[in-house]
Formats: sequence, C-alpha cells, structure tokens
Amino acid sequence: MDNFHKLIEGFHNFKQTYFLKERQYFESLEKAQNPKTLVVACCDSRVDPAILLHCKPGDLFVIRNVAALVPAVTQASNPCSVMSAIEYGVKHLNVEHIVVMGHSHCGGIHGLMAPETIAGETYIQDWVGIASPALERLQAITGDEDEKTRSRHCEEGAVLISLDNLLS
Repeated sequence: MDNFHKLIEGFHNFKQTYFLKERQYFESLEKAQNPKTLVVACCDSRVDPAILLHCKPGDLFVIRNVAALVPAVTQASNPCSVMSAIEYGVKHLNVEHIVVMGHSHCGGIHGLMAPETIAGETYIQDWVGIASPALERLQAITGDEDEKTRSRHCEEGAVLISLDNLLS
C-alpha cells in the first residue's frame, strides 16, 4: 500500500463489498468464533494464509511470526505469544487441525542461513535460532547443492522443526 488513505479505502471497500452483503454471517461471528484450523504462518506480507487457502473470516485461527516458527516448550519465554495462541486455539476454540505454513524465499530462513545479514539484531537472531537444528541437519547432509536448493531444504526443515516443537 502506497499510503494510509489506501488502507482506509480498502476498509470501506470491504465494508461495502463483503460486510454489508454478508451482514448475517458477520453477526454470527460477533457471537463466537469456531475455526476448525489453527495456522502458524510467516508474517511475510506476500503469504497471507486466508488468501492463499481461500478462506473467509472465521475459518482460520492464525498465528503469524518470522519464518512461521513454533518454539519448543523449553525455548518459550514467559509470556510467549505463540504458545499462548496455540493454547487458546486448542483449549478454548477446540481447533481440530494445526497447519504450519512455511514458504519459499523466507527472509527469516535467509537470516538463519546468512547470519551476517542479521548481525546485531538480537530479537531476530534469537527467534530464527529456533530453526537452527534444520540448518545443522542441512550442513551435515548437503554437498554441492546450489543456494536456492539449500534454502528450500532449510525452509522445509524449519517447518519440520516447528511440527516437532508442537509435539513438545
């Protein structure tokens, strides 16, 4: 969005195009939410889970953070927004499915693989460090792969780390 006025215009467009035409549906959401799926997704502006999964408001309970990471219980700080959102989704919303949605060209994973790009950025370094086991596995098993392939493997490995951490 080029400017704030486009955001305001977008909200008015949503209200006219969706909200007023689907008023009864949105009034039902006002009373309660009942999403069946919790999605952990990257906060990258190019990968909006509701758009990519073609969902409407109320379908997903979404947690977004750098690189779509879930810390292990032993790594989670107190308080931890990711863990509290997972706990809320599971215990209060009774979600049936949890999806970890990684993506290609992830800046967080790039930072993990090229730590000099995030040198001095304590919060980002600590956060992407959650996926460091994926990078360690990658370094142990890859040989002559090009950078694009290595990045893809690390992105996929980070999703697996988050899934393992969900089970912790």
